Amino acid sequence: MGRTATHGWSAAVIKAYAESIGATVRTAQRHAAQNTDDFQRFTRGVVGDAMVKTPVDVAPLPVDAPMSALGPPAAPPEVGIDDENLSETGRMLKAAWTMWREHYRQWNACRGGGVDRMGKPITADHPMMLMHAKILIDLRKAYNDALAKHQSWQIDARRLIPVNEFHAFRSEFLLPVTSLMRNAPPELAPLVNPGNQQQAIAGAQQWLTQRFMPAVERMLEGLAGLAPSLKSA
Repeated sequence: MGRTATHGWSAAVIKAYAESIGATVRTAQRHAAQNTDDFQRFTRGVVGDAMVKTPVDVAPLPVDAPMSALGPPAAPPEVGIDDENLSETGRMLKAAWTMWREHYRQWNACRGGGVDRMGKPITADHPMMLMHAKILIDLRKAYNDALAKHQSWQIDARRLIPVNEFHAFRSEFLLPVTSLMRNAPPELAPLVNPGNQQQAIAGAQQWLTQRFMPAVERMLEGLAGLAPSLKSA
């Protein structure tokens, strides 16, 4: 592996460190040359002995392997919306997910397997794979933090219904109305068709089953979709 004057670290490591701290490569080179505490923590946590020892010869995973636990979740709706139409928290959520997806793509490429555009086998790049894995772990936390802040903003802006408010609304209003409608056929039959109450009850029950209850179920599903998810990514 090639070495540079910056304490023997390769250009790939310097670039990865620069990206991790949001600095230029020149600044990263200076940190490496000075062997700062931040640079030491980065190299210990990301690369370890893999940068100074030859990696164990292992078969790279196929590129079509099942999604890794390091991969991002499904894209939030904000990813498909222009930045100018998003709140600040929405833009942060979109950026966090986009970065997570990109670094996962790079990590996946570093695993090797498959062929490049010239038809040559792609070999595994173990040091870079380890670095991207470390970054992915940090990006998972950054995404979860951004998601929590965005959901908090949505709740404050009344664009999202908190779970406890939804359940309170459901218990106080929706369930009593649903119960009232279920009991409506026998109560209304004498009023709407006193001469043939059984026919009135049968017709009303058919309407409830085919029209009213499906509408209520769709409404409940829609309201449930507005509540924040209790699962973390």
